[in-house]
Amino acid sequence: MAVVNDGSAGYLFDNGPLNPVLTLCRGNRYTFTINAPGHPIYIRQSNGTSFIDGVTGNHISAGDLVFDVPRSAPNMLFYQCDIHEVMTGVFVIVD
Repeated sequence: MAVVNDGSAGYLFDNGPLNPVLTLCRGNRYTFTINAPGHPIYIRQSNGTSFIDGVTGNHISAGDLVFDVPRSAPNMLFYQCDIHEVMTGVFVIVD
């Protein structure tokens, strides 16, 4: 899935809407190809800390962020820009 920034307003996934809610399935692998110069993205928990289980490439603005969604993942995670609070969205995690 290609991920780009729209200025500092948010992220677009495969040219979709700004900061969409995305549904991910436990046990699946997702590759996000990031091209967001100056807007490093990471996967976080509701408390703001990085979610690292199954994640390769958190805090990058270019390259692949790979997420092997673990069976133990919470029902909701977030993607977030390291710099801009408004550049965020929800990952709904399902079985």
